[in-house]
Parts: sequence; C-alpha cells; structure tokens
Amino acid sequence: MSAAPKVSEETKIYIRQHSKAHPEMSARSIAKMVGLHHKTISRILKGDMPLPVIELPIDPPFEDELSGKWIYGNGYTYNGDSDTYVTILKCRPHPLVMSGTKFRAMKRAYSNWADQDATVNQICRRFEIPRDQFIELKTIHGWTHDQEPFTKEEVVERDTQELVDDVFQLKRQALWEGFEQKKWEATRKSAEKWDNFEASFISPLLEHMGQFLPLYTPPLVNIQRARNPFAVVANTGELHYGKAGWVSETGGEYNREIAGQRLLDARAKMLQEVADRGRPEKFYWALSNDFFHIDNESNSTTALTPQDCDGTVARIFAEGLEILFADADSLLQVAPLEVIHVPGNHDHLLSFAALRILAERYKGNKNVSVKMTARSRDYAVYGSTLMGFGHGNNALKPKDFIATMAKEASHWWSQTKHRAFFTGHMHTEVVRELVAGTHYQMKSLSGPDRYHEKNGYLSEAGMNSYVIDKERGVSSTILWSVN
Repeated sequence: MSAAPKVSEETKIYIRQHSKAHPEMSARSIAKMVGLHHKTISRILKGDMPLPVIELPIDPPFEDELSGKWIYGNGYTYNGDSDTYVTILKCRPHPLVMSGTKFRAMKRAYSNWADQDATVNQICRRFEIPRDQFIELKTIHGWTHDQEPFTKEEVVERDTQELVDDVFQLKRQALWEGFEQKKWEATRKSAEKWDNFEASFISPLLEHMGQFLPLYTPPLVNIQRARNPFAVVANTGELHYGKAGWVSETGGEYNREIAGQRLLDARAKMLQEVADRGRPEKFYWALSNDFFHIDNESNSTTALTPQDCDGTVARIFAEGLEILFADADSLLQVAPLEVIHVPGNHDHLLSFAALRILAERYKGNKNVSVKMTARSRDYAVYGSTLMGFGHGNNALKPKDFIATMAKEASHWWSQTKHRAFFTGHMHTEVVRELVAGTHYQMKSLSGPDRYHEKNGYLSEAGMNSYVIDKERGVSSTILWSVN
C-alpha cells in the first residue's frame, strides 16, 4: 500500500462542487474525469477521512508534460496534476477525459505547419474518437488547420525556442513520411500493374497453351563430339522487335521483318561455327535484353518512354513469341538449353511473360531448363566459370559487376576459377578486364530509330556469342555483323 496522494485544496473544492452539481455521478466516474483513484475521491467526499489507498499505475511522465497547474477554459478543464484534459461535450452524457499526451498529439496532427495536416476522418480513425465528438472538441478548443501545432497551455508554459525546435522536428518527420509514402506507392503501383497483366494476359494464355500445345522436342542434328568440353553463352540479339526506322530519317531501314531475318541469319552463322568445334554440352540462352521494343499499349517502354513502333504491342508480342520459339528450337537441335531471364529496360513485363510461356511450351522436356526469376541479375556455373547476366541499364556501374557477383553468388564464388559478366544495353561490343573477372558487353542486332540517329548512337549492328571452355573459361567470341 502506498501513502495517500496529496491533493490540493483547489482540486478538493472542484471535486466536491462537481459531485454536488452532478449527484448521479459515482466516485469512479469522477475519478476517471480528474485522474485520481476512486478511493481518494470517496475520502474527499466523506470529509478527508484517512483511508488506505491502493494506487493504480499512472502514465509515465512525458518530455512535453506541462506544470501541475490547473487551467479552466470555456467548456474544458486542464488538470495539471495528472496531465488530463476534461471537456464538456453536448454530444455525450459524460465529460470527455483525455490524457494530455493524446490531446497534444491530436492537435499536432490537425495542424498544417508540418505540411501534412490530417483530415477529420483521418484524425478520428487514428485516435479512435467518434467524428461528432472530435468536431465538437476542436470547436470548443478553437482548433484550425493553420494554427500552430501546440495547445494554448504549451504556448504559455514552454520556452519559445523549444517550440521552434519541435516544429522543425515535425517538418523533418513529415518529409521522411512523405518519402516513405512515395516509395510505397511506387511499389504498390508496380505490383498492381504486374498483377493485372498476369491475371488478364499471362494466365489465360498459359491455360490455352497447356490445353492445345503438344510436348515438343526438336530432333538433334548429327554433329561430331568436341575435343574439349565446352558450352556457349547465346542471347536473343537485343532485337528491339517492333522498332521502326525509316531510311530517309535514320540512314537505315528497320522493321519487324528485317529484325526477324537478322536473328535467323545470325543464329545460323553461330551454329555453323559451333558445329565446327563439335557438339557443346549446353547453351546458356540469355532471354530478352530488350528483345521486345515496347512493354504496353501506349507504345512505350517499361518506364513509359514513347517509342517509334512497327505494329501494336499485341502483334509485336505474338510475332516475337514465334521468333523466340524458332530460335530456341534451332539451339535445341544442337545441345540442351538453359534459359536465363535478363529483363531489359524496354520490356520488363513482356520479357517475363515470354519466359512464363516458354516454360509452359517446353514443360516436360528434359533438355530445357528455365530459371523462373524476375530479378535484374542472374548467375550460372559451367565447369570452372561463374557467369553473371544483367542488362546493364541500372545504377550499377561496369566496374562493380564482378564485386556484385561475388556478393550475390557467393555460394559459387569459391568453387570457380574464372568469372565473366555479360550485359547488353549499350549496343556496342566491349571487353573490360576487371579485378577477379571480365565484363563482356554485347552488340545489338537492332537498327537505328530517330532517337538514336539524332543523338549519334550509330553503332554497328551485330550479335555476340561466347564459347566457354570447361576448364579455361571464355576461350573465344563468335561475332556476326550486319553487312
């Protein structure tokens, strides 16, 4: 048991007068209103007879707690001893008793000094107060959105500089919350965009293909056995299928027909050179790297950059799938295929849709392995070589590719002697020797459009493939260039 609390004579007078004016109120009700124990209230009402009191735990002190003064306003009372606001509301039968901490937090949330003022409905949800009670409460206390975020009692009691510092902290908090809200909104929109795309497009297409597409295995062509085991890193040519270029504007014609023919010619040349070495153990087929030129019905990229297009997105995607099927089949006639998804900045959604559809087409084919991932980078191991794949368009710099691979593929790092990282995006061939590995930047089969012509981005079109010796790593490059 604790000693009876010291209650000021002013408080005792207030309690007795209130009990006399409202005889229907019990000691417990008055205790809740003034923030004291109900036995203390009973002792005061019975004439200060000493009674043992079992004190309930009270709220801990707060940094912005005011002094122990009592303040009587028009329609409300502030109990400085318990840091409690008691407000008489017409819309409820008993006074509204609220802790000072909650009251001040509500005042801060309603003020627009931090550029993040809450609406009435937001206040009611956040602080769990009925709407009619909050509206009457703010009217009694004279709150408006453009008022300072402090109660009258705070303005009177606290130091001016301290209040200024608090406003500054509120601004910083509002800035941080706004930034986090923007990030979450971007994530939500991206997820919603993909969910809609998958539900309305990919899933029905997969269901259709599952019903009507038979299991297909291309026949192997007769190729001699290789003297030394090797694999080949191939790609889909960074074709930008669907791009439009008019010779009078760009210096070269480019359309869907030309794009498809370029990939066919380049693949035939690559397979001829591969066959001269013998049959490889596997193809690592980097799917996409901007295989599709656009990603939506607005004829724009994933980031909504408008493009010059030859056809609608539906036609580009449908025809592009047929080209990918034919390209995959031509590789499967020579060796097993491991499909690695490399989303580009032009076709992040369509490339993943193509990956899903390819997985369905070759489902059950033991010679096809499809890695289902939507990550920006992916990794594979062949023999003594760790290989990384990425488009090369993000903030990650070429000098950091190998270090990033060491972190993201650390479970393979110690098991390999050679490291190679393959990217596209820039449409030019570059080989960079880096610490602990090599970066290979691949050409593109794509022709120019108006944007590339205006900015002088006129690299020679072509396609790179890489021979990976099982023991010695990347041993040679197979290059096909457009005449």
